[in-house]
Amino acid sequence: MTPPITTDQYLQELNSWHNAPYVVGKRCKHSGVDCVNFVVAMLDFLDQKKREECTPLIELPQLLGYADSVSAIREIKTIVNNYEHTLVNPRNLDPDDLKPGDALALNDGVDPVHMAIVGPQAATMWHSCSSRTVRGQFGVRCVSISTALRSGIYRIWRLDSVTMEFEDVI
Repeated sequence: MTPPITTDQYLQELNSWHNAPYVVGKRCKHSGVDCVNFVVAMLDFLDQKKREECTPLIELPQLLGYADSVSAIREIKTIVNNYEHTLVNPRNLDPDDLKPGDALALNDGVDPVHMAIVGPQAATMWHSCSSRTVRGQFGVRCVSISTALRSGIYRIWRLDSVTMEFEDVI
């Protein structure tokens, strides 16, 4: 059996994507990635999928749920069903209840419009965003989890294979 991913390995993988440009319909560290495909890449890494087992490229509209919330929800469900996972209730969420590797669908009050993943350091999330959706940011970035809490969390998926806890930040 393969040992689980460590927080150091997870952070190293996230950092290898840092500053990858936001490009719709791509999943490549060097040429770009959108929010959904970035989360899928991290879930595949955390679930230790071999290259041939990786989730196929997801093609969604640029602004996810803003364009077509029904297809966005359908595609998000398809993505997460590729992994053994547990749904975590986002209502009355205490940020301390989030775990590294939790996949987040963020909403605009009703429908999912963006995806992100919780990082290995407490109170952080990683995402790929266009400057049109988050001012002052473009591409893969690490931000405070408060960003997700402000916009609202539509769903939280926790991979059953991920057992790591947050690393201590000195």
